[in-house]
Amino acid sequence: MPTKVPVISFDRTKTRLEWDDMRREYHTLVNSIPPSAFRHPTLVTRWTIAEILAHMVQTIELMPRGIKSIRRGKNFMNLPVGILGPINFILIKTQAQNITPQALLSRYDQAFTHAMQVWDGIQDDEWSLGACLFGEGYKTLLDYYLHGLSHFKEHATQIRKSLP
Repeated sequence: MPTKVPVISFDRTKTRLEWDDMRREYHTLVNSIPPSAFRHPTLVTRWTIAEILAHMVQTIELMPRGIKSIRRGKNFMNLPVGILGPINFILIKTQAQNITPQALLSRYDQAFTHAMQVWDGIQDDEWSLGACLFGEGYKTLLDYYLHGLSHFKEHATQIRKSLP
């Protein structure tokens, strides 16, 4: 049985609009990167700009499975960060090797549409359901939903600071 914890109320409509803004911002960000900078290393990570963009896509792609796990009260990809981090690093490096901006945008849009269909189906009494995610501890569905926005902002800022 999934565990429920009290959830601070939030404006679901406003937050959903922030997700739509994030989608537009991802497109703007990808389209603003000069071809010569696409494989440029970032200043604050061990990834290139293309790799961070691929990681941002992967995050959205995983959400429907993460939501499904939380709804069942099951942990999701809950390996220790010391194990999951290097696996993710290698996976993203491999995925981003030959990826193009157009392929990223296509994958992002497909993943975003699917993730939003699942998020939009969350019932009001489900936001407090939780499980352990990504080796980062216990998160409710609301935590996971809001983290998607802050995760995007973090990486978008890293990319902008790394552009020549």
